[in-house]
Amino acid sequence: MVAMLSATPAYAALPEQARIAWVRGEGAESCPDETAILAQVERRLANADEGLQARSVEGIVRRSAAEVGWTAVIYVRDETGASFGVREITSDASSCESIAAAAALTIALAFTTRKGESAPAAEPPRTAPEPASPPKTSGPPETSGPPERAKAAPTRHAFGLQATGRALYALGTSPQPAPGVALSAVLMSPSGRWGAETALSWFPEQPTDDARARLGLSAVSLGLRFRPLTWGPVSIVLGGHVMVGATHIVIYERQPTQPGEVLSLAASAMLGAELKLAGPFFLEVGAQALVPILRHRFVVEGRESTVFRESAVGMVGYGGAGFQFF
Repeated sequence: MVAMLSATPAYAALPEQARIAWVRGEGAESCPDETAILAQVERRLANADEGLQARSVEGIVRRSAAEVGWTAVIYVRDETGASFGVREITSDASSCESIAAAAALTIALAFTTRKGESAPAAEPPRTAPEPASPPKTSGPPETSGPPERAKAAPTRHAFGLQATGRALYALGTSPQPAPGVALSAVLMSPSGRWGAETALSWFPEQPTDDARARLGLSAVSLGLRFRPLTWGPVSIVLGGHVMVGATHIVIYERQPTQPGEVLSLAASAMLGAELKLAGPFFLEVGAQALVPILRHRFVVEGRESTVFRESAVGMVGYGGAGFQFF
């Protein structure tokens, strides 16, 4: 979006050709919109005591990698359309408000610097530690050279960890549809898009059709997951896992007997969605398709009929809640 600013009594008149645009990129939907940024620029220029320059200024703000901060890039062109400079601002603040204020100041300064002037020198680093403050910029964009960075604090690039509790519902893995529970841990990449996951799952025993036996499942799974798409707080999640576990069996005759456990091995493909809540908390829903690598047939000794055989493809639906920390 591009907004045209023309002369108004509220502040020193901008040339008719002056333009300001403000774009909120991926993950920055919570940042102030273009109207709010234009209002901040107007306040900055309200007391300008001389004519302002004809410039075209575009600002783009995005959520930084791993969602630990913000990045704003300000592009400036002169009245001929030639590049007049670029300024990049970063912030590790939890809110976008501070970097938006710094961007508004940079945009306002772009209209006050004359051709051939350079930006004032940045303030020297402080010798004593002080409380964190909003990102600062020291002047308008430079006329040449690489982009100048004005940092509020160094950007962190670290792995993250997710922990999730899930409720499960499985079809085809036991004689009857089976509820279950799982605990999952995911080690996330610095970008937040890739992760390595491990999970523990448990399904209680379910009766066979003739009620002479019950079968359940305990398993651990290892795999990878990927977030290909994100819209604001919602992310699509894809994954693939290998599941290793034990099918536990109970036989009911005159009294229950425990014949033992059978190795279970399967591969799975996952499709899910995550909804980010306030702070580190999130919700998730999805489904997994299970393909047994070892497909067992269960019979009761002395009987020819099969009491249960695993489906060629099983399904597991899940829903859960978790938290993420870095």
